This record gives sequence, C-alpha cells and structure tokens, in this order.
Amino acid sequence: MTDTLIVDSLRLAQWRTQPEYGYDSEFKGSDFSLMDWLASQIDTLLQELFGGLYVGGMGKAVIYVLGFFAIATVIGVTFYRHPELLRLRRKEKQDTDYTIEEDTIYGIRFDEAIAEARSRKDYREVVRLTYLKTLRALSDADLIHWIPSKTPLQYVAEYEDHHLRHATMVFVRIRYGGFEATEEMADEMTEDNRAIEADIAAKAKAEKDEAKTEKNEATTTSDDEKGGKA
Repeated sequence: MTDTLIVDSLRLAQWRTQPEYGYDSEFKGSDFSLMDWLASQIDTLLQELFGGLYVGGMGKAVIYVLGFFAIATVIGVTFYRHPELLRLRRKEKQDTDYTIEEDTIYGIRFDEAIAEARSRKDYREVVRLTYLKTLRALSDADLIHWIPSKTPLQYVAEYEDHHLRHATMVFVRIRYGGFEATEEMADEMTEDNRAIEADIAAKAKAEKDEAKTEKNEATTTSDDEKGGKA
C-alpha cells in the first residue's frame, strides 16, 4: 500500500514563524530581569518628581550610581573603623638593620649618646634617646613610676603635660609606627625635653622654698613660746 501523505515543508516553516503555534514559548525564560524592574520603578518615580523635565531611560544609570556610592561607603566605613587595614605613607625605614630592643632609662650617658647620634644624623636614635632621657628625669623627680613593661601612654597619664604628650606622640610614631624621623622632629623632642626639665626644676625649687618657709615658721613659733614662758 502506497503512503499518500506528503510533508509540505514550506507550510511548516510558515507555521513555525506564527506566535499561535509557538508551543514551547511557555518554557522559555523571560527577558524581563530584576534590574529592568528596578529601572522601571526608578523611571516612574523620577517621572512623577520631575514631570516633563525628565527625559526617561535613566533608571539603570541611577542604579549604577547608587551601587557605586554604596560600595564606596562600605569601604570607607570599614577603613574608618579599622585604620590598621589602611597602609598609606609607610616610607622605608632609614636603617633597614634597625631592630626594636627593650628600652631602658638606666646605664646610658644620654648627652653623649644623643650628641653622637646627631653627628651621624641618626635622628631616629636622637628621638628615642631624648624621650628616654625625659622619662629618666621624671622618674628621678618621682613624677612617674618607671617600669619597663609600661606603655608610653601610661606615663602621659601619670604626668599630665602637653610637652610630654607631644614627645610621646613623636616617639611612638617613630619607634613603633615605622615613620621616618627628621631633624625637625629631633629638634622638637629636644625642646620638649628642655621644657619638662625646666618644669621639674621649678617644682623642686618651689618645694624647697616651701619646706624652708615651714621650717622658719616653726622656728619662730618655738622662739615665741620660749619668750612667753620667760
């Protein structure tokens, strides 16, 4: 028996181009994305706000701009709360062989050591020695209690003085922060040291004068009592 069915390829091709015969269309993904929806919502909002002044089609651009500022804000807040993550302006150390050893205020001829460091322009060492010399003077005057394990900020709390605060800030930046020491910083440290030593001497003189006055008053009182008894 002969098969009389003949496939009309031309007609099949025509049917496939017509949407009513697109039976697989429901399985295709939509071209409309979340980004398109957000962009349309923003376009609608801007159209309501600006009316005829808004040309339209700026929704996606607004999303990109907002996204950029959101990322920048997150990065900025992160670095603000954790500044140790930001490694800016860390110059190479003046001496790559420089190692941090435990500081001490005893057994050092400070004036000679500082002069020697200045002669070779080792301003890092000048800053360190001058700061330790300052702490030695404060310790000898019983204005601070020196302990090697203490931090510089603890000495600032013991002896409240703006010169010591400034000297401590410079010392910490140079000693532990890896910043470059300059001749200007060394000179500032020297000025702070002189001001603090002058204040120590003034306080010692005031205490001595006060003790002398109290002694004279006690002697006068004793003489008056003896004269009254006579």
